[in-house]
Amino acid sequence: MSQKAKVLAAFAGIFVAGAIAGGILALRVEVEQVKQTGVTSAVQPSVAAHVVSVDQYLPQQLERYGRQLGLSKEQSGKIYPLIEQATQKLDELSKKNRADTLVIREDLDKE
Repeated sequence: MSQKAKVLAAFAGIFVAGAIAGGILALRVEVEQVKQTGVTSAVQPSVAAHVVSVDQYLPQQLERYGRQLGLSKEQSGKIYPLIEQATQKLDELSKKNRADTLVIREDLDKE
């Protein structure tokens, strides 16, 4: 095997090893995040990727605030209406966004 082929094989081996190690690390991080939050990265609370149905939002937020703030049942009951109001606003916004998206797609189809 020529010197050039050996160097290329070494670089390819390093690349493959890095890809495997990176994949394993990413899976371990994902498992830890799921253990801590109970949510997979596909629905992590980032603005861009946060995908939770409206039915799930209220109980998840109530549980999250209760856990983070150590709320009693009485305190959770007091914040329930606030979360419910936010849930309704988010539902309305979601419906509006879906309608706007359909209009844009229809315009694209026409063009």
